[in-house]
Amino acid sequence: MHDFTRALSAELLKARRTAALWVAILAPLLVVGIQTIVMSQIDQPTWGADNAWVWLQRSTGAMWALFVFPMLIALITTLTNAHEHNSRGWKQLFALPVNRQAVYLAKLALSCGLLLIATMVLWGSYLTAGWVMSVIKPDFGLGAPAPMAQTLLTFVQIFSAAGLLISLHHWISARYASFAIAIGVGVAGTFIGMVQAKGLFQKLFPWKLPMNIQSNDPDMIPIALLVGILGGLALAVIGSISYCRRDVV
Repeated sequence: MHDFTRALSAELLKARRTAALWVAILAPLLVVGIQTIVMSQIDQPTWGADNAWVWLQRSTGAMWALFVFPMLIALITTLTNAHEHNSRGWKQLFALPVNRQAVYLAKLALSCGLLLIATMVLWGSYLTAGWVMSVIKPDFGLGAPAPMAQTLLTFVQIFSAAGLLISLHHWISARYASFAIAIGVGVAGTFIGMVQAKGLFQKLFPWKLPMNIQSNDPDMIPIALLVGILGGLALAVIGSISYCRRDVV
């Protein structure tokens, strides 16, 4: 545990030299900004007065979970590991008297922390956009109290369901120095995940798990959370063992 704490402290210092934090903040702002523009162009709402906040949450969450968040995961994990690849830092890190698994897991924890920050920014900007629209379009029904707790729960569930995807991308970006490989896998997985499907592919494909949180089928939510969280933890352990046993040159 001491090694993990030391490694995480070092990673937090390194993160200041990357664009990862700015990306984590700007990505959700972009999503909400687009939704705000779309909403401002609507003359007559297609939702009931009691469903305005729900509509905004579901439309924002759909864009976030289906496309932006999976791509953000690929980018954040790549940026987190890029410093070591560019400077051949893995060899130096693994030469230190620090447990290798602690270093690997500290980087994973940093990525999770940045993605959780992005989730909180999404939630805060969603509320802000709703309140702004309640002034611009008072007849849209956004003057009603926002479902703050429920929306926060949904966004956190999307983050949790992405646990398997986060661990997978972290292993890929740590294993391969090529930026193109890490991002290429993210792009391919994201677009495959956008395909309509049923059965095990819909339930278990890592890129579909975040979107399943907003499924109309309530049985999909616990499956997405179970696979995302437990799968992410299992892959984090397996990835740390397999990666840290390899020779670094």
